Amino acid sequence: LLKKVGKQIRDCRLRAGLKQEDVENFGVGWKHYQRIEAGQTNTTVKILYKLARAFKCRPTDFLP
Repeated sequence: LLKKVGKQIRDCRLRAGLKQEDVENFGVGWKHYQRIEAGQTNTTVKILYKLARAFKCRPTDFLP
């Protein structure tokens, strides 16, 4: 499940035209974000909302 969510998050980021490093501008650590996208770590709802705001999408868009 983490890998599927990570892929969805990656797809949203790419549609927004952002690089992984750009998430730091929205309060999410770049290294932590890499692990989320790779499906190697769990995350919080708070971070999912930050990412959704950064990617101009809804948090539910991250669900497979």
